[in-house]
Amino acid sequence: MENKRKPNGYWNNFDICKIECQKYKNLKELKSNSSACYNSISRNGWINIFYPNKGKVITKWDNKENCIVKAKRYPNFATFIRLSPVCYLSMKENGWLEEVFADYPDYKIFKYWNDYVNCKKECEKYSTITELKKNNKYCYNSIVRNKWKDGFFNINRHNGKEFGYWNNKAHCIEEAKKYKTMTELKDKSNGCYASVLKHHWETDCFPDFKKRKPNGYWDIKENCFNEAKKYRNLKEFQLKCYGAYHCAIKNGWKNEINNLYDKTILYHSYDEKIHLVYIYLFVDYNTFYVGRTNNLKRRNQQHIRDHNDSIFKFCNDKGIEIPPYVILKENLTAPESQYYEDFYLKEYIDKGWTSLNIATTGINKGSLGAICKWNYEACREEASRYRNITEFKIKNQSAYNASRKKGWLQDFFKYSKLPNRYWDDYENCRKAFKECKNARELIKIYGGCYNSIKKNHFDDLRYSR
Repeated sequence: MENKRKPNGYWNNFDICKIECQKYKNLKELKSNSSACYNSISRNGWINIFYPNKGKVITKWDNKENCIVKAKRYPNFATFIRLSPVCYLSMKENGWLEEVFADYPDYKIFKYWNDYVNCKKECEKYSTITELKKNNKYCYNSIVRNKWKDGFFNINRHNGKEFGYWNNKAHCIEEAKKYKTMTELKDKSNGCYASVLKHHWETDCFPDFKKRKPNGYWDIKENCFNEAKKYRNLKEFQLKCYGAYHCAIKNGWKNEINNLYDKTILYHSYDEKIHLVYIYLFVDYNTFYVGRTNNLKRRNQQHIRDHNDSIFKFCNDKGIEIPPYVILKENLTAPESQYYEDFYLKEYIDKGWTSLNIATTGINKGSLGAICKWNYEACREEASRYRNITEFKIKNQSAYNASRKKGWLQDFFKYSKLPNRYWDDYENCRKAFKECKNARELIKIYGGCYNSIKKNHFDDLRYSR
């Protein structure tokens, strides 16, 4: 079979491409039937020569009115570029950006640093492009976007170590002295880190380095149990030593290990100073969210990823990015963090800001995560403030959950012990009716009785007005 493949450089010939283009009516047909020719005329800028009347596809973004209406929906220039790039390119090409964004602060910054002369003056202050990046990200982004880097900085693109440099043990030890841990070495000198692992020089570079356990080490029950005793509960065991935890599950030792732990101790003590209070500020909308946590990294990810989160919903509706959090107070105990969360919430509301907080704030309000605080006495005291289980659940869910899991609800609310259809009996309703002075007291103490009187039409059980 004859080989129809063209030799290298065949389509870089102007005359050959011209002859090929004459076979097709338009670019679309050329692209479908001779993609190599199409790529060549695109690469060499011959499209307008061979197809001068190729015709541009008209879209709604070629209409100035549509573009301006779209652009005005966004709170800033950066959000507009990110969420509507096609409209942005059309406005940029036609010179319509000034009409909408002339007074926007971020557009003024963008316009200023998009100027070659301004960037050149700024770059003269720094000796390297890395230094520029640290001190002026706007100028750096502009020179990268406009490909001015080589004109402003003499960039050495071949500054790596010579071949085999890290195979020298002395070089690796010298490099390792700059860092405190193997992890830091991995992040900042990956070539050295790879060589250290390859040649097993970990203890030479870091004398305190803990090597991995040999294969099968955690399958020995005694080793697994000794490791588990170092932690306060199963969850901490799982987080701090997953290898041993995994083997415990695989070998069926999980329940035995769980029996070693004191169940009243969860993750941290109630008075441990591991909590902080943080805030998200949406300055353009005079809106804020204040919260407390003992794991800020995890909590921040919840705000970013959880579609039911109030911050996520707000930013999604406004078409804006979630701003960075600000830490207001740290090194707090659990009650202190609850106090300051409530304090800052009220402070910002008093200043006229709108809150995105949904849950109740204050001491002994809301969830404390993995904190052991709701013992029997604390739950009983909290439950005494509410008239029934439903109100208890709504007003303080963490105390309710602790009481429900440990079976204390029946101790705190005596009428929760009553059997099904208890209030459908007239005599039971009459006894409860006589104990109360009025309908309000009956509803508060015996809500089920009140509902049954209405449902069963016990008309003689009515309080005089």
